[in-house]
Amino acid sequence: KKRPSEKTWNGHHPYTGLLTTTCHIQQRAQLLVLTDILFLLTTLEGCKNAYYNRQLKWKHREHFLINQEVSDKGH
Repeated sequence: KKRPSEKTWNGHHPYTGLLTTTCHIQQRAQLLVLTDILFLLTTLEGCKNAYYNRQLKWKHREHFLINQEVSDKGH
């Protein structure tokens, strides 16, 4: 006969049940943190790429303008 203090709750021992839920919560939290980090990284990557693209566009523009000036002087 089990002692009343060892009553099972939801098929688990009260303490193990608590432990599994806390573990579950921790896993969820870790997953959320991971997805947040991934999201941040992809966002940063996107920003970086956009920045580099902008820089490249500006460089091309400068080259284009310089070339135009050169061709204008040539004429």
